[in-house]
Amino acid sequence: QGLSVGGELTISIVYLGEESEAHRRGFGASWTFFGSTFGALCGSALIGLLNTTLGHEAVMEWGWRLPFLFSGVIGAAALLLRYIGVASEGRVQAKSTSPPIVDAVRLEGRAMIAAFLFCVPAGVVYYVGLIYLVTFVQNFDAIPAAEGDYIVSAGMVTILICLPLFALLADRVGWRKVMACGAIGLILYSWPMFWMLTQKELWLAYVAEIGFAVLEACYAGPLPAMLAMQFRPEVRCTAASVSYGLAMATLGGTAPMIVVYLIARTGYMTAPAWYMILGEVAGLCGLAMAKRTPAPI
Repeated sequence: QGLSVGGELTISIVYLGEESEAHRRGFGASWTFFGSTFGALCGSALIGLLNTTLGHEAVMEWGWRLPFLFSGVIGAAALLLRYIGVASEGRVQAKSTSPPIVDAVRLEGRAMIAAFLFCVPAGVVYYVGLIYLVTFVQNFDAIPAAEGDYIVSAGMVTILICLPLFALLADRVGWRKVMACGAIGLILYSWPMFWMLTQKELWLAYVAEIGFAVLEACYAGPLPAMLAMQFRPEVRCTAASVSYGLAMATLGGTAPMIVVYLIARTGYMTAPAWYMILGEVAGLCGLAMAKRTPAPI
């Protein structure tokens, strides 16, 4: 799944970033994250529905196959769109004989490091606050699996509402400023969030997740435009894909495993907050290194 997302999502980010009007570029590019979050919401809601109707044991035994069958239909639809959809005209013709990754590192090495760093929170926070959270509330809050799925679904709905709003705000005041506010907010909120999640109160779990979702949307809303516009056109797709993909694969996708280890090693149920804080600090470092002026289209 990571390889598939790495090949498709960032190209969509670049396409929408380039095609959007300059004063609405953040808003236009944010719809990539809106689409991916909406897809994740559908998956989360479907799993919650299956856990409610079939029961957790039946889902673990055979019911887990049903979402894969549904996703096969969606995949076929996506393949059809690929053949009939409008493709980018490609403003820049590649003239180099070197592999694209070589050109990307040579021309935009520093920008790729910056992009990797400010993409780290997108992976760490997403995987801890949305993917791992279902398991966390089951183990430490005694919340049933189906209810955990609904908590995450509430967070995703909040993100869907807030993403374009924060992207619009970023187009007015600056992408970097809005992302920095989101990162600082998540640094301050991470520990209180996991404290609320360990109080064995269902309403507190919903409050914790929704508050997290607002701050996550604040950081993620401007991120697609910020990522796409870091790089010159001739290496934009490659540089954006490698930077984002590495951040998601190395520190994002491994986040559930890392936080489980931290809890086991330290004995603190709030240990995942530490990892989230480190991810946000990395994001702030990346924002400090990033280019102040967007690259030309």
